[in-house]
Amino acid sequence: MSTGENEETLLSGKPHVMIISYPLQGHVNPMVQFSKRLLSRGIKVTLVTTTSLDISPHANSASINIEHIPVTKPLSPGRASDAINEFLAILKTSITRSLPEVIEKQKANGCPVKFLIYDALMPYALDVSLKLGVQGVAFVTHSSAVFAIFYHVHRRTMDINTLQESSSVTLPSLPLLEAKDLPSYLTDIGSYPGVLALCTNQFVGLEKAYGVLFNTFEKLEGEFRFLEKKGYKMSMGKNEETLISSKPHILLVPCPFQGHINPMLQFSRRLVSRGIKVTLVTTSSLDISHNSTSINIEHIPVVTPSSPGRASDSVDEFLARLQTNITRSLPEVIEKQKANGCPVKFLIYDALLPYGLDISLKLGIQGVAFVTHSCAVFAIYYHVYRRTLDINTLEELSPITLPSLPLLGVKDLPSFLTDIGPYQGFLTVCSNQFLGLEKAYGVLFNTFEKLEGEVSNFLLPTVSFLEMLS
Repeated sequence: MSTGENEETLLSGKPHVMIISYPLQGHVNPMVQFSKRLLSRGIKVTLVTTTSLDISPHANSASINIEHIPVTKPLSPGRASDAINEFLAILKTSITRSLPEVIEKQKANGCPVKFLIYDALMPYALDVSLKLGVQGVAFVTHSSAVFAIFYHVHRRTMDINTLQESSSVTLPSLPLLEAKDLPSYLTDIGSYPGVLALCTNQFVGLEKAYGVLFNTFEKLEGEFRFLEKKGYKMSMGKNEETLISSKPHILLVPCPFQGHINPMLQFSRRLVSRGIKVTLVTTSSLDISHNSTSINIEHIPVVTPSSPGRASDSVDEFLARLQTNITRSLPEVIEKQKANGCPVKFLIYDALLPYGLDISLKLGIQGVAFVTHSCAVFAIYYHVYRRTLDINTLEELSPITLPSLPLLGVKDLPSFLTDIGPYQGFLTVCSNQFLGLEKAYGVLFNTFEKLEGEVSNFLLPTVSFLEMLS
């Protein structure tokens, strides 16, 4: 996370900084991490949360002062939207009433607050800070690009009421977008209009704030930092250029989970934009055909598990059926393309489906692994696979030292390594992605090389067949 020169200015006087997070895990986590970062700079930090979400175990530091503001749960027995709207109203009332008391308490204890860093979704916290003579700083937990989109909605320079499924969206500093590229709150409001209002109201009074901090990387979104929108372009790595230089027919097989399908779907669209013929293979349990008319879609049916027993049995049964069905049906799909005069040259398979590589090689097709997680996570699983990291000996406070990675704690590892629970099958899937990987034509990572240069440099000589997609 980069906050640049403005963060340096903010911290130069070693002030007492109070941080208040919106009570959702995806908002609490970035602000807890930022609190730990401030502590490492010798800053006194008070973290304010609600009693509905106890973050003291996540803060994991006796140096962070924790203050709670009680927020009662909604009592509405009706629709979910009513409960959400009621909670938002209760949250605002509780914070507006109790936050001044918390700030005054710090002053009475001899530690007056100089800066209140508040979640941008809580603009009323800025009003509280200014009334008490405390500088307010907004903290945006989503990316600068998403913030810019909400900004255009707030300014009404983008009218979401006129959007259609096939609409193209042109906004300053952003690439050409489609309606489905926008945050879901803008295109699928459903029964939660209160959440959309929450996202657009973060700009109310923002001009009065001392500054805005983004939970992002300046090298990726430097053009947006502190609302300086100058332009954005995603770079393409030289290995990808080599892959597509001959305009081949590329077939992609994602693992049938949304977090795996989305990156491969976006990559498919990227290939199509370069004039590449793309066939995307998915299972009948997840229909993505509506997302693109330029991508050829092929379905392989996978029956949902019928086990009435434990959840782990259902997971293991599904994974076994998935492998059986893909191993049986994928060659038929590939042969179909050949019979139609469009032979497949590359099979890009999700790294969690290593049997996809076996199929491609049997049919004389180059196989390319696609890793949907970061290089850092891939490196951790690699050490588990090579048994240079023994997860069976880990204890809660164990320090973990791995090449090319910073010093880690157990809680920093992927949850499948530390909280296996009843899902041993998932851990096996994650470690088996290295089986036969040396036979692949290359490996593509869903990451940015400038962010993970150190760990990618470790992987390249260690696993010499890896190729980077930046």
